[in-house]
Amino acid sequence: MLNLEKVMARHGKVEEMAPNIRYYIDLGNNHLDENILVEVSICENDGSKYALPKLWKKNGWMDHELETWIHLMVYVTDPSGLCHGKYNPTEKAGKVNFDWMLEVTPENLEKLLTEVERRAGLKEA
Repeated sequence: MLNLEKVMARHGKVEEMAPNIRYYIDLGNNHLDENILVEVSICENDGSKYALPKLWKKNGWMDHELETWIHLMVYVTDPSGLCHGKYNPTEKAGKVNFDWMLEVTPENLEKLLTEVERRAGLKEA
């Protein structure tokens, strides 16, 4: 498996939930005192006729069929304790943002995590 753990560790405290598949990364708090927690899932195309990458290509949302992709969930807990989704580049208006649907590589994971940090105000643009 790719050495994705090193990329994640550069961004925050990492907890492996399922070996080589699912991780949580605590990015810490931003200037609004929101705590940012990112769930990273490593997804693989199973090749079936209903595989998401096949459907994405068939419907014209992507120009090629991904073999793997990185799925993010970004959990933002505000100072009052409410948790909601925010700052996720892979989502746009509650739908998949295909501009950020990327193959699993250390470089692509770095791009995604850096973009979450930028959107959350944890890093300068």
